[in-house]
Amino acid sequence: ALLQEDSDFSNVSVLNMAGEPVPHFVKEQLDYKRIDVRNLYGPSEDTTYSSCYRFDDQHQIIPIGKPIANTSFYILDQEMNLLPEGVIGELCISGDGIAKGYFRREELTRDCFVEDPFDAQKRMYKTGDIARWLPDGNMEFIVGTSTGGNYDSTIMDMTPAAYFQFDELAGTDAAALGQTVNRQMAGA
Repeated sequence: ALLQEDSDFSNVSVLNMAGEPVPHFVKEQLDYKRIDVRNLYGPSEDTTYSSCYRFDDQHQIIPIGKPIANTSFYILDQEMNLLPEGVIGELCISGDGIAKGYFRREELTRDCFVEDPFDAQKRMYKTGDIARWLPDGNMEFIVGTSTGGNYDSTIMDMTPAAYFQFDELAGTDAAALGQTVNRQMAGA
């Protein structure tokens, strides 16, 4: 809204954005060479911010960045196997900020908060969000399907990855993937 209102950013030195994917026009309209503009990603289940990306000229997209300190990101398939760079899968988060679970939602807690298969000392949160690693170590957010997510102003109670099969997504580009997930979530 501030960009649409032609707000004065001349005294702004740092701008953090979070909560929703950042539209590309934001990058085009902000002087991110003068202002330190960051895209922050993270679910509430991991104390809000889990990664950070500072706008630069290297990326045509706006990544969600790299994990912050004491946080690990994994891109996993349905069998909880690590996926290589560039392959889309479910984003899972591990680290010191992971919540214990959902209040009075034991089944959902069991589904979403699991032992970290790569670090037995940690718990892992299965976000349900779809992402992939970029060659420079940043992560690209593809589509959100998070538990308890908001879709068309309707609160949904779905388990992560409930509306798609990873096998069906292999090699799918981001736009087609978003359309597929949206159709499946809408019941089409």
